[in-house]
Amino acid sequence: SKSVEKAMASPSPAPADSAGADATAPPPPPPRPPPDPLAERSLKQYSVVQLPTPEQIAQEDFMNNCGVRGVISVVMGGAMGAVMGIMFAGMEAPNMGAEAATIPLRQHFFTGLKVARERSVSYAKTFSYLGGLYATSECVVEKFRGKHDVVNSAAAGCFSGGFMAIKQGPLAMAGGCASFAAFSVLIDKVMEGM
Repeated sequence: SKSVEKAMASPSPAPADSAGADATAPPPPPPRPPPDPLAERSLKQYSVVQLPTPEQIAQEDFMNNCGVRGVISVVMGGAMGAVMGIMFAGMEAPNMGAEAATIPLRQHFFTGLKVARERSVSYAKTFSYLGGLYATSECVVEKFRGKHDVVNSAAAGCFSGGFMAIKQGPLAMAGGCASFAAFSVLIDKVMEGM
């Protein structure tokens, strides 16, 4: 009976099988996860985005109105035309003929003022008309196309140039369209570069 107890207490020899050896060995460690690329890079700092206030939205909507743009361009074009008219009138001498030497200085002064006023009124009308026509047509084209690019400027320039030459006939309208469209694209490209 002592030999039976001894046999039971002693472990039985393990079979020479490889499955038995693996069952008693500890499991292998789990594979390491790949490195996280975001953790290795330094994180960028972003500033807080300010949403526009209702007043800013209303102001932007007001300024994007085609009628408002047209009125602003009429006023600005008139002011610029008046200044240019005065400048160009000052560059040319009034034609008073042979009696210019005998006319008093005061008369020369008032004649120059008269010429400057006439020239500035004429230039102001032309520039305000052209500015209002161009700005309104560009806004309408932009709203229709839903894009803001150089095509809008070319179309508005073509329309404005053609419309300004409407009394001179179709050939003058075609020339006005082409020249104003080219000038508008050129100005647009120059303004983009600034």
